[in-house]
Order: sequence, then structure tokens, then C-alpha cells
Amino acid sequence: MLRYPNFIHDSTLLEKRATAKMDIAKKCINTARDYKSKPEIKSWAWEMCGEFLEEAERDFNVALENAENPNEIFSIDNNINFLNDLKQTSGKPSNR
Repeated sequence: MLRYPNFIHDSTLLEKRATAKMDIAKKCINTARDYKSKPEIKSWAWEMCGEFLEEAERDFNVALENAENPNEIFSIDNNINFLNDLKQTSGKPSNR
């Protein structure tokens, strides 16, 4: 997308990029919750998870603004709902 600026508002590409970022965020969650991970890695994984989810949300919002096809809008809405669920369940656990 950086190489071809005319694709920066392409809703299909933005949706694909956002779902890829959500996939990476899920890997970060798994790493952060892994009891074998070192504390520094866990902390970094939680931080990166939040960043990837924020970036995915921005991409979904821009994709939704530029989508014209009703099926594409429906798909983006479903992904946004999944993203919101993922944000709810991905909260960093508190130390007790």
C-alpha cells in the first residue's frame, strides 16, 4: 500500500490488512498468556497486542467508509464485531 498510494483507500485491501493484524494480535495474546514466556516478553506481547488491535480498528473504519458493496460492508461489520470481542477478552490480567 505504501508503494501504490492509490490503494490506500481500497476497502478490500484495508480489510485484509486489518484481519492480518488481528491474527498477529491473537499470537501476541497466546505469547502473553504462555506460562513459559519470560515476564519481559509477556509485557511486550500485551503492549504489541494493543497496538495491533488499534491499527486493525483504524483500518476497518477506513475500509467501512470506502466500501460500496453491501456484502463487503456486512463482512467488515462482522470483523469489527469480532475485533470488539477480541479487545474485550484480550485485557492484560491484573497481578493478584
